Amino acid sequence: MGNVNVLDYPISTISCEHENNDHRVFHVDREVYSDSIKIPLSLSGISKSYGSHLVLGDIDLQIPAGKSISIIGASGSGKSTLLRIMANIELPTSGQIRWWGNDSRILGSTDRRLGMVFQDANLLPWANVLQNVALPLRLQGMPKAIAMKASFEILEVVGLHQKDKLFPRELSGGMKMRVSIARAIVTKPNLLFMDEPFGALDEITREQLNDDMLRIREELGVTIVLVTHSIQEAVYMGDMVLVLKANPGRVSEIIELPKAFDFWRNSDDYRISDAYFNNVRIVSQALRKWSER
Repeated sequence: MGNVNVLDYPISTISCEHENNDHRVFHVDREVYSDSIKIPLSLSGISKSYGSHLVLGDIDLQIPAGKSISIIGASGSGKSTLLRIMANIELPTSGQIRWWGNDSRILGSTDRRLGMVFQDANLLPWANVLQNVALPLRLQGMPKAIAMKASFEILEVVGLHQKDKLFPRELSGGMKMRVSIARAIVTKPNLLFMDEPFGALDEITREQLNDDMLRIREELGVTIVLVTHSIQEAVYMGDMVLVLKANPGRVSEIIELPKAFDFWRNSDDYRISDAYFNNVRIVSQALRKWSER
């Protein structure tokens, strides 16, 4: 056992399995973290059971600020359950969640705002695009004129400012998901959870939205935690990929892709680069290995 540096904070691990200039792969043991940097989300001893069925088992994890984290795993590994627990939508059976070093119930201050994008857009059918996006602000009690102005500005960010008067029935699947994303980020969250939001979309739309989310991340400085079934999407979106194994769900490997975002930002097409294909191969091998156990 020894200390190695992963995303600028020390964790206790067994020896590094892969290492080169593009990535490092570690088996995960109980982790010991430094308090010297800002950690927006930490999990300690998280378990989740439904009756006698243990879905998640003793998960320790910390999410560094400003990173994009992808979570993948075989069906039944508890990916969405873990995300819902992270977002405080579902309570763990045991363990502790801390946001920004505080109890998970303490939210709402300037630097403690969460956003959530679900698998379905879940838009209000009787409200137009602008009204749907403004909903979280109106529920917070923001005056209508201010909420509408802020919502229109967010629609510009997701490229839908010219669709603000349309209703959900008039939108494509990709447009609906853009509205859902706009609604999630209109409160300017600095911790955004995404539960397979692009799974039902065609490949071209999915790639466009992946690019949009990386751009939004850069513009807003938001930390993103994404659950996905797609290895390609996990690699493209993530600075770090968490691989879950099932029965019960546990974080089996952390795969660091420290240069992925810089490559995306400075490259015309990261998707056809050797670095991207190599990272896809590494993550694919890890997923296959832990899915077979």
